[in-house]
Amino acid sequence: MPTTLNPNQVNEDTLQDADADTKVMVEESSDEDKIRFDTAGTERVIINSTGVGIGTSSPTELLTINGADDNAMPYIDFLEGDAARAKIGINSSNNLEILQSYTNKHIVFKVNDAGTSREAFRMDGAVPEVVVNQTGDSLVDFRVESDDNTHMLFVDGGENKVGINNDSPSTALHVVGKLQIDSNASGDYAALIDNDQSSAGHGMKITSDGTGTGTYLLDIEAASTTLFRFRGDGRLGIGTTTPGQTLTVEGDIGIGTQLVHKGDSDTFIEFSDDEINIEVGGRQMIKMEEAGTDKIILNNDQANVDLQVKSDGHANILRTDAANDRVGIATNSPGSTFEVVGSVSFPVGTLRTGAYTITEDDFCIVADCNSSAFTLTLPVATDAMAGRIYTIKRMDSGNSGGGNMLTISRNGKNIDNVAGDVLLANLDAVVLQCIGALGGWIRIGAFLAPI
Repeated sequence: MPTTLNPNQVNEDTLQDADADTKVMVEESSDEDKIRFDTAGTERVIINSTGVGIGTSSPTELLTINGADDNAMPYIDFLEGDAARAKIGINSSNNLEILQSYTNKHIVFKVNDAGTSREAFRMDGAVPEVVVNQTGDSLVDFRVESDDNTHMLFVDGGENKVGINNDSPSTALHVVGKLQIDSNASGDYAALIDNDQSSAGHGMKITSDGTGTGTYLLDIEAASTTLFRFRGDGRLGIGTTTPGQTLTVEGDIGIGTQLVHKGDSDTFIEFSDDEINIEVGGRQMIKMEEAGTDKIILNNDQANVDLQVKSDGHANILRTDAANDRVGIATNSPGSTFEVVGSVSFPVGTLRTGAYTITEDDFCIVADCNSSAFTLTLPVATDAMAGRIYTIKRMDSGNSGGGNMLTISRNGKNIDNVAGDVLLANLDAVVLQCIGALGGWIRIGAFLAPI
């Protein structure tokens, strides 16, 4: 039953129930300036000149709430229509806990900004997020300070930009200072730059005021070894940290198809399987091929492209006239299919004193029959050697070979359309030319010593 206040229960300092365990007491001791509220024999609330104390007789603030011990977990509980809405208190780990009890509702922090209530911070219960500047009446900017920096992290909400160590970011993310990204994820990238813009979708830009060899705009390392270095002087090193040219590569370079001259698309070096092609101005100057043919071809297009070879003393030691199908030695304007301006030398072999078979390396063969007669055998005439010329001269070293003959064997082929060999006496000479497998050999010059 409710307690009834009777006149004999009133004195100057206490209001209590019949059994005196629930009461309101004003100044339990003289001039202590406290009002105490007890229930069931336990002091619950005390008011003094400092403030209101719950669970303490000595409040230190306007409202002080004290748990009986370290496990008390004092909370303030907020209800609406006896339904739980929120709690603020100290949890079992001695952390300050703010709990939103209503499903899918938020915890919102607001401030008065020059007379306007603005949201600063929101923990969203509907979407599991912690949000800064969620609504239109938010404070807009967000800032985190460090010991020495008022803008260690700064979100410029009005400009949609974030600054680190920067109070005025000029890009979406603007970092002043060194940026380091560490990752230990296997098979993944530590950083990814993805620009979804289909036109002018740039990836990354690096700028520096340094322009010399000591400015490293970009270093790429593997196991502490620099594999790629781009310097402020505009030189790039791959496999080297000291590039000597605009591009320096220490190691092999793999090329898919072409090396093209900048701004000159018809001048390039082209690679294909077992073949290299060098074109200049659309003209196929040099072609090198290995597959089946193993050859180097000059002017493969058969265009009007001359070949010029220079020497120390001559600008045209070898020159082709492509327009007229001519070759010149020491001339830039050959008048014949082949023209030599200057002397010509042909090989003179070892003096022959015995039987010998003439080879493709011979040109002028000198024979000595002073000791005995012997035979020089011509190679078998073939179509492939048609046009080959041999000069044969007999020149004895003494006077003892008068009865000896030098025989030039036709080797199964005709000489001057006759199936017979040629005989040479001392000092005689003959010049023979091959005209193919069928015709054999012909005499195009001869000298017979006078008797």
